[in-house]
Amino acid sequence: LLSVCRLERAINDCGDGSLKVALRSVRKDLVTKKGSLVPLYVHPRLCAKKDIFVIGGSKRELVSAWTRSSECTYESVERFDTFRREWCRASPMGIGRILPGVATLNGRIFVVGGEQESQILANGECYDPREDSWSKVASMVVPRCEFGLCALYGNLYAIGGWVGEDIGGSIEKYDPAQNEWRLEGDLPE
Repeated sequence: LLSVCRLERAINDCGDGSLKVALRSVRKDLVTKKGSLVPLYVHPRLCAKKDIFVIGGSKRELVSAWTRSSECTYESVERFDTFRREWCRASPMGIGRILPGVATLNGRIFVVGGEQESQILANGECYDPREDSWSKVASMVVPRCEFGLCALYGNLYAIGGWVGEDIGGSIEKYDPAQNEWRLEGDLPE
């Protein structure tokens, strides 16, 4: 889990003499592949890998304070590998959208709803980081943007948000096994 190079830096930067001795012992075990201070065949677990994703978005350019010249909605996805400390481009979404609900469930990223060219969306997509691919998921019952999306007990819940020209209070539940959304109720007034 720790490279010998990084361990060398830690030893060189360490001001505590007794800690340096212990770290050198660990380094020796790693280099010689002998000893009992560290497990020698440890590999990071897949679920321990932490990546950060930047998904979609938009850019508006103003001609003046009164007119808008152009708006661009992105379907691009950028991925930051926290182990390597590197950015790379991931597969793009099928469509660009702004203000969607985004949540992770079962190791996949769900992006649903949102807005595209002033139209509120109900459709959604699912990203599998292991395959670097997107697939469509069922559309929500109610198109919405700027809403809460969360995973709980193996399901997704879409809560509130902009629905049409007003704030909505409905709650929808997504069952990934059935690939189906259904209304579950309303938020209290």
